[in-house]
Amino acid sequence: MGFVGLDNNYIEGIFVDTNNQCNGIGTSLLTKVKESRNNLTLSVYKKNTNTICFYKKNGFVITSENIDKNTKEIEYTMTWNNCKGDKN
Repeated sequence: MGFVGLDNNYIEGIFVDTNNQCNGIGTSLLTKVKESRNNLTLSVYKKNTNTICFYKKNGFVITSENIDKNTKEIEYTMTWNNCKGDKN
């Protein structure tokens, strides 16, 4: 149904089968990843407003704005920090 592409603490993407989107799978996958991390970072295009809202709802904040060198799209770097403990 879905998976998370993860490179250390960088989320490459959360991928959920189109027929199963909006059923909490992405949130469940993200919650599982957060259980073993103190912080996470990702990049998202500014025009992907639904994706930005999803990550904000899950505790991420925009920390910078850049231009993607390959696509020339404006992208945000978003981060999440766990305030509750010492994890990798």
